[in-house]
Amino acid sequence: MLPRKMVLAAAVISASGWAQSPVVGWIAQTAPCTSLSYGGDLALVRYPSFEGAPPRIASATTQGLDIHLATGPCTGTYSDAAAAGVIGGIDSRMFGGTAYLAGSSATTNRIFVLRVFNDGGLGPVAGGSRIVSGLSSAAPLALEANDAGLVVWLANGATATPYAILDGRIGDAGLAVAFPKRISALEADDRTGDLYALVDGAIYRRLADGRVVLQRDLSNDGIGAAAGLALYPYDAGGALLLVGQSNGNRVFVYDVAGETKGTLRGAAALGAPDGGSGRVGGIGALAVTTLADPYGRRLPFPFGTLAVQDIGGSNIKTFQWEDFAAAFTPALPVVVTPEGGVGPVMDGSTTGGDGDAGGGEAGGAPGNQAPGTGSGGRTGCGCNQGGLVGAVLAFAFIPPWRRRA
Repeated sequence: MLPRKMVLAAAVISASGWAQSPVVGWIAQTAPCTSLSYGGDLALVRYPSFEGAPPRIASATTQGLDIHLATGPCTGTYSDAAAAGVIGGIDSRMFGGTAYLAGSSATTNRIFVLRVFNDGGLGPVAGGSRIVSGLSSAAPLALEANDAGLVVWLANGATATPYAILDGRIGDAGLAVAFPKRISALEADDRTGDLYALVDGAIYRRLADGRVVLQRDLSNDGIGAAAGLALYPYDAGGALLLVGQSNGNRVFVYDVAGETKGTLRGAAALGAPDGGSGRVGGIGALAVTTLADPYGRRLPFPFGTLAVQDIGGSNIKTFQWEDFAAAFTPALPVVVTPEGGVGPVMDGSTTGGDGDAGGGEAGGAPGNQAPGTGSGGRTGCGCNQGGLVGAVLAFAFIPPWRRRA
């Protein structure tokens, strides 16, 4: 039985910091798939799936990717020739009705792109890896999906570099972006092309026109040591940025509508569902998704999911977005996103994600061959992944206003 929820009173800020924050109780918590400790990034995988199924959580470990249901159970650890060993940053996006997961490995010195099948299995995308020398064990990464395809933003030190799948390989997708100091987290806004970076106690924003601006100085917000960055879009130009406390249990929320400097909406504490022991003991990473069933059938997360890496508990805790949103005054937006994602439906259907076994040429249907039939990983894919390659070939035709300077 899932625990009951609890949300307490509104946050109060004093001259000495956050005297009181609303407490949001978790819905579920995971146990590690292996004896490995958590320490890398998190990604909530959005994918068309069986009706009512919860989203999945990908967690970076020292021996590949742990995959969990958002309700807690582990479904396995994935590893292949590129996505192996110490995994750093990871991120997930929908494109053309199919879910993809990108990441970096400090062991193989590669960035990689995986396809997520409807049953949650993973498989490598053809040409979906590239050697990048000198990757750190915690190299942050963000995946951007736009009308032309997928762009992988990889941070190495103070620089973020874009890559895209071109001609069956991961190629350069524009000039690197320089930030003032080392980047600890990245987020991309699919709608605007903006890139957000958590940099030494501040949030910087790389605008689509190439400018890098200071979005928010966090030093006076009472956050202390910041860790993790997540973006929650809520209208055509509005977005919320979520930042966690590595030495506490609060998540701070900033509204960054338009090109504003960022307005602090408040903070919520992440606690146990019964108000007792089991609160979050330090946040290592966090992720959020707006994917939900508009009819409320995707229980227990009918209106989106927030997941955090609990350092103290050595696990991942998940929260209903509507509970988290209700802890603020006024309440945060609650957005329901259709399952299809951006971009064309590559298998030619109206719902996406359930194509026949893959087309053999670039630009063909991505296919949906059963996971586990290929080599390289627990749920490798033996089918051709030309659909993604063909779709992303259109990257060269991105209008000038969307191209990176």
